[in-house]
Amino acid sequence: MLVVDDEEDLLEVLQAELTDAGYDVAVARDAKEAFDRWACAQFDVVLTDLKMPGMNGLEMVTRMLRAEPRLGAVLMTGFASEEVRETLRVWGHRQLAKPFDADEMLDALRDELAAPWVGAWTR
Repeated sequence: MLVVDDEEDLLEVLQAELTDAGYDVAVARDAKEAFDRWACAQFDVVLTDLKMPGMNGLEMVTRMLRAEPRLGAVLMTGFASEEVRETLRVWGHRQLAKPFDADEMLDALRDELAAPWVGAWTR
């Protein structure tokens, strides 16, 4: 799993929670670092913040999904717009409204990982 967030404290908490839940977790602080990690490894799901400097999480995920439609995606945001909701609906992925607790996050990720199109890597 790849977790992307520009808030260092939150990134550390997310990594710890997900590692404790048994996930193999890589982290990135922005879209550029995320693409660097993504180019070198295979991830089943990306958990990303919407608002980040440079490329936002929605644009990053959209680019990743165009290249790999079997990627699961959960977008964390406190700023959901109709555009974000509609894009995620079209792609069939989840939004996680901030603030959220660990159980909500884990449920969203489990749902995403259970989707029939997630995984089974082809690249």
